[in-house]
Amino acid sequence: MISIIIYKDNQHRRRLGSVLKDRQLKLEELHTSKSRLFTNISHELRTPLTLINSPLEQLLDDPSLKEKRELSISLQSMLQQCKQLNVLVDDIFSLSKIENNQLKVYRQNVDIQLLISRIVNGFEPLALHNGITYLHQLQGLFGYWLKIDAKKIEKILNNLISNAIKYTSERGEVSIKAYYRSMQLIVKVSD
Repeated sequence: MISIIIYKDNQHRRRLGSVLKDRQLKLEELHTSKSRLFTNISHELRTPLTLINSPLEQLLDDPSLKEKRELSISLQSMLQQCKQLNVLVDDIFSLSKIENNQLKVYRQNVDIQLLISRIVNGFEPLALHNGITYLHQLQGLFGYWLKIDAKKIEKILNNLISNAIKYTSERGEVSIKAYYRSMQLIVKVSD
């Protein structure tokens, strides 16, 4: 009687091990397919974005555009949003790197006032279009250089400011304050 129970238990373990191995292989195949899909999608999105970016840049370089301030602001906003879409496409491509623990942080010395000013100023046309009061105050950042991954910081700030504008009603207010205190960069986005 004891030998029959052991035999059945070993048989059950082998079947269970075989099922687990099959599921593991299927999960690995699914993971590989998903990574390939993200890579293909990101490559397919890059081409139309490039075809949109190039004419926008050419239009913005046209000297006669300086007379048409509102059009110039709109085109600059469109170009900024195309660049943001390029960042999102890069993010899609990075998903497979994240899953494989291959995502790297690229730290470089960055003029923090220049970086934050560029990001913050890029949202002025959108706030104006949405009828939102858009305030920004950069205090004491002049001359501060930080060793950071500028693309990741830009992504975070773009997300925060974009959401603040998106969820603020017309005639509302979005305020961005950035300052350096106690060896820390503080950025506050309020809506």
